[in-house]
Amino acid sequence: MTRCLILMLAVSACAGPSYRQHVLDEIRLRAQERILHQARREFEQGAYQAVVQRLTRMLRLYPTTPLQEEALWWLARSFEEQGAWREALTQYQTLIEGAPTGRYRVSAERRLADIEQRLHHVDERQGSVRALRLAVAAIVENADRREESVGRIARNGFNTVLIDLGCSISDHTVDQAPTLTSFSFQVSQLDDRLPLWIRTARARGLRVYVGVPLRCLGALHNAPPKDWRDRRYRPAQRALEPSPWFDLFHPQYQAFMFHVLRGIVQLDPDGLVFLADPPLGLYEGFSPEAWQAFERAFEISFTPHTLFELNGALPSSQQQGARLEGATMAVVPEFWRWAGWKMRQRLRLLHTLRQQLKRVKPALDIGASVHLLSVQKPHVALGCLGEDALETARWHWDFMMVILVDHSHEDCRILDASGESVSVSEFFHGNAVEPFFIALGDTRDVWFSLSRRASASLLERVLSSVRVPRHSHGVSSPRIGIVYE
Repeated sequence: MTRCLILMLAVSACAGPSYRQHVLDEIRLRAQERILHQARREFEQGAYQAVVQRLTRMLRLYPTTPLQEEALWWLARSFEEQGAWREALTQYQTLIEGAPTGRYRVSAERRLADIEQRLHHVDERQGSVRALRLAVAAIVENADRREESVGRIARNGFNTVLIDLGCSISDHTVDQAPTLTSFSFQVSQLDDRLPLWIRTARARGLRVYVGVPLRCLGALHNAPPKDWRDRRYRPAQRALEPSPWFDLFHPQYQAFMFHVLRGIVQLDPDGLVFLADPPLGLYEGFSPEAWQAFERAFEISFTPHTLFELNGALPSSQQQGARLEGATMAVVPEFWRWAGWKMRQRLRLLHTLRQQLKRVKPALDIGASVHLLSVQKPHVALGCLGEDALETARWHWDFMMVILVDHSHEDCRILDASGESVSVSEFFHGNAVEPFFIALGDTRDVWFSLSRRASASLLERVLSSVRVPRHSHGVSSPRIGIVYE
């Protein structure tokens, strides 16, 4: 075969343009046939993810290939074998639309109908999410009694468990840079105890998700480099100091995050949720990587203290001030450009991580969380939490989680001139909730996470009376779920 191709190339050098194009097309077709042949062999060997990667790349490189129908068939079959039914559904639909009289059409239609029926049964069985949020340390410590604890969770009416990889910071004084405490479990414990717990939970019909605080994952490193730490601004001192949390914008830390997340995915949970806590707050995110990237993006030069003015340096019409560490603080208009850029860069990072993890496990559910404040008062949350609920919703997550916690944080009070809070009941019957649901697009589920002080019965009554807008493009309205701590 190789000799024939060489001979064809040699002959084409002496021929006209049309013949040379014909030879190149033949060479490309032979390459595609080899890719498809290798994919079929991998499918027979059960290497379904390798097939997905190989054929996805082939269809991207050769979008008009005459072998598209067969490539879509094996791509859909590989997704189906992995339990990634929604991805398989998409590929079968593409195959049928692109080759209505093709050799795989009848089989694709039959498999498409089977998957649609299967997904319908899954949705009926799962219904609305009723989840219990548990600290991973509690699960690890009680792993030997997992049958008892899982049984109790199921008997109490929960159908989902959210395992929270939460973290905390150690005590520190004003004059000392804060340090991050390590997670209260060892990475090795995730490799043996947690998979057993997950399998036990699934055997009882529970779904298992893992909540991931991305700015904390560096604590799982044996010796995290110092430059992985974020920097935060101290307005009274007009200076930067190390943050307790890690820098989302550091390239090496991003690679480490994916390494940790891939390890968690290999424990085989049903899904992950990127937790909004700890938030990328008002004074956070001033690492050299973020700072310099912002300057390049907007072709400006700035220092953090130029975003904040002390002692009434701005006209009162431009100030949103409060007493902070003995000084009057106000943000300048340029601050909002910085806050918006920081929020969007974080969302791009979450999207990149989602794409990488979907390649590891296509059927994995991946969601993002936001605080209720970012739906109630978007401009306040953008500044003090680094969040925008509507912008987050537009990234088409498998689900979203709204944290119903009153963030009475000093940073938020600085940016909220009114200082008025909105109750959960008032919010769900107000005007802010409808745009949020509309922005969700094809997001399947919306979870509302309760704090320990919240009234679960009140929230259930409120949610039962909420009219969730139906999407105009025919997609079903998202299901509402509740996460209890």
